[in-house]
Amino acid sequence: MKYSIIIITIISYLISTIQAGLVVHSPYRSIDWESGDEEQIMWSDDNKDPPLSSLNHLTIELFIGNATTQIKMATIGKNVKGTDLQFSYTVPEKVGPESDS
Repeated sequence: MKYSIIIITIISYLISTIQAGLVVHSPYRSIDWESGDEEQIMWSDDNKDPPLSSLNHLTIELFIGNATTQIKMATIGKNVKGTDLQFSYTVPEKVGPESDS
């Protein structure tokens, strides 16, 4: 099955901090992930406060939608360390609506 994952919003923890401490490199913008595929979520330090070393309880969440409307589909990871710089995720058989695109 093919699922269109429009945007992945990373790090719900940062919503409460106003300033981000990282830059997401992958995934970026619109992407398609196939069920069963192992995907890499990658980020780096943005050299602003807070430093990655202080981000030790990050949550990675999967959202679908467009630029104005996002729907949370799943929590991918919890208590991820900012200094890990990447996270592996195996796309489950069923997550979100099916897509033919």
